[in-house]
Amino acid sequence: MKRKENKGIYRALCLLSGMFLLAVNAHAQVTLPQQDANCLSCHSASPATLANLVVNDVVGCDYADAAVFGGWGWNSAAQESCPPLDSEVAAGAYAHDNSAAPTDIAAIGCDYSNAALSNGWGWNAVTMTSCAPIETGPPIDVVDDEETVGSGLVCEDTDGDGWGWNGVASCLVGAVVTPDTPSVDEPVENNSSCIDADGDGYGWNGVETCVPGETTPVIDPVAGGCSVQAAGTTIVSTTGPVRSTGNSFYPNNGPQCVVPDNQFNGPGLGFGDFLMLNNAWNGDKSTWDWLQCISLRENSSGSVSPSWSYDWGNENDLQPGFMEWEVKSYPEILYGAKSDTQVSAPCATTGLPVPYASMPDIDISYSYRSTQTNNRVGDKGDENNFPQAVSGGDRNIAVESFLHSSCEIKRGADSNREFELMVWLDTGNERLPSGSPPVASYTDSSGRLYDVYVKGQADSGYIAYVARNEVTSGTLQWDEFFADAKSNAATYGIKTIDDSWCLANILFGSEIWWGEGGLTLDYYQITQRY
Repeated sequence: MKRKENKGIYRALCLLSGMFLLAVNAHAQVTLPQQDANCLSCHSASPATLANLVVNDVVGCDYADAAVFGGWGWNSAAQESCPPLDSEVAAGAYAHDNSAAPTDIAAIGCDYSNAALSNGWGWNAVTMTSCAPIETGPPIDVVDDEETVGSGLVCEDTDGDGWGWNGVASCLVGAVVTPDTPSVDEPVENNSSCIDADGDGYGWNGVETCVPGETTPVIDPVAGGCSVQAAGTTIVSTTGPVRSTGNSFYPNNGPQCVVPDNQFNGPGLGFGDFLMLNNAWNGDKSTWDWLQCISLRENSSGSVSPSWSYDWGNENDLQPGFMEWEVKSYPEILYGAKSDTQVSAPCATTGLPVPYASMPDIDISYSYRSTQTNNRVGDKGDENNFPQAVSGGDRNIAVESFLHSSCEIKRGADSNREFELMVWLDTGNERLPSGSPPVASYTDSSGRLYDVYVKGQADSGYIAYVARNEVTSGTLQWDEFFADAKSNAATYGIKTIDDSWCLANILFGSEIWWGEGGLTLDYYQITQRY
């Protein structure tokens, strides 16, 4: 049997058919057969007739080598892969198909009532073709959906397949679509009721798409309503248990992955008092076929260890006009509030946000392991004067916090962010917080030495403390760094922290410029003493 081999199909299947988990967990070393270049996981038959599949009037899918290829068969005449004949298919999951154009799908209609059984795929009984999962979000029925008519949100189609995302729901490009819910700029109160108005198996809970009968974690928006803890109170964070993502489309433990064709952050992975996000916010600036994933591991002790892996290619894999010193991604673990609706846990649990004047003593204890391969290359030094070739990558490992002008945390066009403080636990090949030399050195109460970097007039609300030597485990007295930044603001040439500002969050993450690697956070605990 002749087969075409192509590792690229593995990544395409991750995105479009939800086969990522099967491939990673059961067939990590399998290279799947190549399919028709214009059709990803492409088949035009219902599961009932799959064994005697008819594709373009040609009969037959050969499963003789299915064990080698993760269950996939091959139709040599049609030059197409055949999906596995597994329990999911027997239970009613649909074959995967992209052959129907979006306009045809809209005109005829796709049934997504069993999408939960088929990784988001639907079925068009008229054309006898499967319908691809709705792009950039959980699979929902968007055809003539009464929840998406009448509001005029912009439908952005990033991959040119005819389907887009309007900030609230999937949409058909060119159609006038909008949900009856408020727009993304007008956050709504979350509630646990999942209302499925059209009976398609997916509904709306006031904030996001949901599956009726599944429990959606309810986290109160911040909105400035968090009371300062009483004197003598101690808050200790927990990393367990793993929380529900609220939708079967996103496994609770991950992996959640982002790739060039789908940079949608997803709901993230919640565990204990924390929320982990991919946050590949500059991914469109890379020309590499990049991949970044986040995952959770549950330990026998009941704790949870978060991790991420990434491949951001070589240093020079950049879109025109994008500079090599600009960050591409910051996979992060959030504690507190990132916006007025995106929080890791209720403020009564985390104590954040909190006015700076009332900020408690904060200890951040951690232990991590980081890896970088030598598969990617870059250079170090003056690019015009014999730069030194390097391999591995460029990334930091950092803890940071943001101060906002009030405890109603705003981002985007209405951002009220005032100050960013970072502590770099490790650096990469070359990148540092600023192109200028450090303005000072700082020794913390445990005796560790840091270089202090600022950005001057470019951003007077930024300061970074860079460890002279990597510190893979230890405890940071977080409030001490803020005290130093405030008392030495004039010397450092930065804003003076105002007591009325609000500490919104604590973030553990890794700014990534290029390279291939990963990180596992084996221990993480935040202790606040009022």
